Amino acid sequence: MAYAYWPDMSPGAKFGPCAEPCKHIDCAQTREMLKRPDFALCATCGEIIEVDAPFVGRLDKPEHFHCAVPD
Repeated sequence: MAYAYWPDMSPGAKFGPCAEPCKHIDCAQTREMLKRPDFALCATCGEIIEVDAPFVGRLDKPEHFHCAVPD
């Protein structure tokens, strides 16, 4: 099964919004996504998916790789 690594989406990071206030649509969408209390929570175990951890699924319903593909 293919997987990706959870990106760092903090302000100013490569995949995050601009560090300073801006009018970019993608930055506004990312800021809203980051406000959700369930953002970055594994859909299976409910724990936070840390930056650079392997995950599967979409950003709106991610799972730790080890939860989706147990030993």
